[in-house]
Amino acid sequence: MDESSISIGDFIDSIHVSDARGHTYIIGGGTPLQYRKAFELMPFEYEHTPQWAFFTDDGRIACQLKLTEPGSGDLLGTIIMALDSSKIASLYDHLPEGSFYITNSENLIMSAAVTEEIGSVAPADTEANKLTLTQKSRYSDFQYLYMTASEPGAIVMKQALFSFYVTLLAWICVIVITYWILRHITIPLTGLTRLMRRAGREDYSLMEEVHTQDEVALLCHGYNQMVNRTRELIEKNYKSELLKREAELQAVQMYINPHFLFNTLEYISIQSEIPERASHVPDALQRLASILRYSIAPGGNTVTLAAELSMVETYFQIHQYRYEEQLQFTVHLPDAFRNIPVPKLILQPLIENAFIHGVDYCTEGGYVIVDVFEEDFDLMIKIENSIPSGDYSRTSNERSRRSIKRKGFGSGLVNVNDRIRYQFGEKYGVKLVCHADRAIAVIRMPIIIEGG
Repeated sequence: MDESSISIGDFIDSIHVSDARGHTYIIGGGTPLQYRKAFELMPFEYEHTPQWAFFTDDGRIACQLKLTEPGSGDLLGTIIMALDSSKIASLYDHLPEGSFYITNSENLIMSAAVTEEIGSVAPADTEANKLTLTQKSRYSDFQYLYMTASEPGAIVMKQALFSFYVTLLAWICVIVITYWILRHITIPLTGLTRLMRRAGREDYSLMEEVHTQDEVALLCHGYNQMVNRTRELIEKNYKSELLKREAELQAVQMYINPHFLFNTLEYISIQSEIPERASHVPDALQRLASILRYSIAPGGNTVTLAAELSMVETYFQIHQYRYEEQLQFTVHLPDAFRNIPVPKLILQPLIENAFIHGVDYCTEGGYVIVDVFEEDFDLMIKIENSIPSGDYSRTSNERSRRSIKRKGFGSGLVNVNDRIRYQFGEKYGVKLVCHADRAIAVIRMPIIIEGG
């Protein structure tokens, strides 16, 4: 009873708790229920919500709640809360006597300022100059009746003035809203539609004079960003295509340059003079032709990483005949990365550098390791090769990079780095780190899922 008083106020007369066996417990100082059987027969609109009684119990308004087992739905008991009619009547002290009633759907008074009127029928709206306002409760069948004195003529006049002002205000709102819509929605959308048609004809013009911050303005700003991005992409793709064409020509020139051909033909000449190695000559020539065909073959700008590494392995196999057991070549390509598209001929310049400026100068042979992995959702390709420690040992990586670049090692890196950055953005590219006995080139590119 104390907790109920704290939560609801001091309007509770008593709380009656009954179990399934009919035992009843009363909380509070109120009188027992007068119509206990009526509560048992009272219908419930919703089983799990409180239901206000449509009758008064000893002049009190009462509310009942059924308690059921959550799993089976069996009835455990009921809770009935009865309100003190005299205390509720004190809420109407600021209203004229006989002007406010709470009734049920049958117009029976459930609560009033005068407790003696509870249980009787509410007065009919037949008196002259009396106006009854009725409001139905959203939570029960109760009705709230408020009776006030009124003159019909004054009411009609007030309603007429009210209707006039409402109509005038409505027209003003319509005019203002129409002007606002024309200024902020219709005109900008019309201009945006016209610019979109021009963009379809590859005439990319910006939406000018956008000063607001509403949704339509955001749409216009988004269109401007799209146009700027489209222009940027067109320029980048154009430069990327030029670089790709140039790279293809440079790749062909690299493969047929005198140094490469001299080494290959010298190897073939030497092998042909040695009977036990002469059998390698046709295979070496076939692999050389395969590399040349790959480099000049028509097609798209990209190939799968597996195809690119297959060309690299072909290139290594030619050198394997030269170095035999002295050359160690390892490729770590997880199956998940085999079909990832990469720019064509992106690895060849780096592999060529690994031999020209590394393995070829190692008197005891050398190694090249290609490792493919993922880092921060980007594709990483690491190419590590041995270098002669006497020529490349420096006090810092920066000095070693400058020394290597003077020998021509930097041209292939610059070409690959520019192609990647133009195609994918500034955060991608190639980095070179040189140690005392090895050089490591790392390519970073985004992981592209074809068809996604």
